[in-house]
Amino acid sequence: MSNWYIIKKLKSLKNLEAGGRPQDSWVKCNKEILLNQISPLAKAVKQENYYFRLVSDFFGQQVFRPVLAAAAVVIIYFFGISFMTVANASLPGDMLYPIKTASENVQMAMTFKDEDKVNLQMDFISRRGDELQQIVRKPESAQMKKEKVETAVKKISKDVKEVNDKLTKIANTTSAKNAIEVVKQVDEKTLKVEKDLVSAHALLSNEVKKEVVTDIKEAIANTGDVGTKALTIMVEKGKSGEQTAVSDTEIASRVAERIKNAENGLAVAVADVQKAVTSTPVDASVTSSLTTLSATTSSTISNVASGTAASDIAQKPVQAAAAIEEAKTLLEKKDFTSALEKIGESKALVGEVIEKTPTLTEAVDKSTAKMDNIVSSTVPAVTSTTASNTPVKK
Repeated sequence: MSNWYIIKKLKSLKNLEAGGRPQDSWVKCNKEILLNQISPLAKAVKQENYYFRLVSDFFGQQVFRPVLAAAAVVIIYFFGISFMTVANASLPGDMLYPIKTASENVQMAMTFKDEDKVNLQMDFISRRGDELQQIVRKPESAQMKKEKVETAVKKISKDVKEVNDKLTKIANTTSAKNAIEVVKQVDEKTLKVEKDLVSAHALLSNEVKKEVVTDIKEAIANTGDVGTKALTIMVEKGKSGEQTAVSDTEIASRVAERIKNAENGLAVAVADVQKAVTSTPVDASVTSSLTTLSATTSSTISNVASGTAASDIAQKPVQAAAAIEEAKTLLEKKDFTSALEKIGESKALVGEVIEKTPTLTEAVDKSTAKMDNIVSSTVPAVTSTTASNTPVKK
């Protein structure tokens, strides 16, 4: 049997009902229904294609392409602005905080002059101080607050050390006028950040304070060193004989601000110690007479913490107050360099008080617990003796 014959037979099958050919009667009955179903669908598809083609042709015209491109740029720009605004408001531990710090790193990388780098970095350090103020006031768990405070404080320490190194280079390679403009900014910003650090420490709970006190002390010391260095450069440049934009009156005013800041730091530290000793908060307004307050605190500490590792705190506030008084005397004599040295001594003593306050708190707690145990063991004995001497009425 040839292939041609087989193909012919297979083609003939399509004309058979068994091969799938519909009956003529069914075709006649359903032809109208099928045509009615197909026609609306085809019309809708045709109409849809028409509108799509109309819109596509309208916006596809060459005149509209720049408009669409400009609209896309505006949308992206405003989205980027909004995104960075949210990122700049973030705090350590927030999801967008790495974006904030990455943006700062990019700005630093795109800044080339040392003077501009110092000014920009001091702006970022000031931001860390603002972040710290928000962190300590935000209701969070002690562990979370500890981690965020550590991040902000360590970043401050790292950045002010970098500024310190840059100031040395600026003092040696930059004109007196330009150097003074830079150190003025450094003086103002470090003064502000020192206040942020001290006030943040005062607001922390004892649980958090104990964990971060060493980092805070280091940050205060490093920030104070940079501020002192800035003023020292200002004094030296003022004596250099070059044309400068600073006078003795302005330098004296800035040194006086440093003395006032040292007094505030001492007041907060002493209040913190008194709180540890008495378990009651102390209003900073009572620290107007620092020497008297320090002496009172010293006596209290000596009585409560005698013989402990914390007992050496007793003399620190008195010594710090004495250094501040010497700085005031030197300032009146316009011996600015020596006055700054005394301010540095006072801040170092305050730093020791801040660092050792948790040790004092532990010593006081142990002393209090010991007294409570003595009282609790004595009261039952006294009660028993009294009861045995009391006659029983019949």
